[in-house]
Amino acid sequence: RHPKLGPVEAASPGIYLAGAAQAPKDVLDSSAQALAAAGKSGVLLSRDTVDKEPLTAQINGDNCTGCWLCERVCPYGAIEMLLPSGEPAPPPRKGAPRGIADVVAAACEGCGLCAAACNFDAIDMPYFTDEQIMAQIDAALASEPEQKVIVFACNWCSYAGADQAGIEKRQYPPSGRIIRTMCSGRLSEPFIERAFEKNAGAVLITGCRIGDCHYINANEHTEKRFKNWQRKFARQGIAPERLQLQWVSAAEGKEFAAKMVEMDEVVRSVQETTMVPA
Repeated sequence: RHPKLGPVEAASPGIYLAGAAQAPKDVLDSSAQALAAAGKSGVLLSRDTVDKEPLTAQINGDNCTGCWLCERVCPYGAIEMLLPSGEPAPPPRKGAPRGIADVVAAACEGCGLCAAACNFDAIDMPYFTDEQIMAQIDAALASEPEQKVIVFACNWCSYAGADQAGIEKRQYPPSGRIIRTMCSGRLSEPFIERAFEKNAGAVLITGCRIGDCHYINANEHTEKRFKNWQRKFARQGIAPERLQLQWVSAAEGKEFAAKMVEMDEVVRSVQETTMVPA
């Protein structure tokens, strides 16, 4: 959680920190944090049940190949590889029995990083499913797609940044079509591919700033994937400026509006270069 708003809370709910377990500090601060952590724990333990948002990843065991990629990218350690007997599977190696991914629902925070990493359609998210995101892309580009910018925005920062631009009454072109996901790490290559197949003028990926990701470090995976995507689509004839990445915090309405102006100019330049004289 945010170090200022939740100074004794870990990234996973229900885990509390105090003293040097969090960072170097003196005895006074350590004692104050210990009392806060104990108080938070007491409130949690006083309940008979704990409510949790149903945002956990869903596994299709029939499609899982046991590659372990989802287990490796999960920032919460919420994915286990299990044998049919329910025992932990050994690491993948020649001759070793194949494990199937299994989600620890209590630990999963629903970022979607695993779903984006899976190349075998073995993982999907209950909110913002692959089918729902594809349908939004198709609907957004149903008419005059070459004049549109598909904007993928994370639920916590860049989507809120877009809202902030509206609250501040900032003006920017109406060419953007925002598609919300829980995290930029939810995005996979097929979404971008679909947008360009439907002749989108440009695609903008947005999310929390590096170091401020709501899901620990999920946006760092987005950054790595983006570089590969940009190179791949460039080889297919998609100019690099038509696929961009921008980090936007929840308070940066001005920055979001400025980026939308920039992306609209990209779309206009693409239209001008593809126009055929009568």
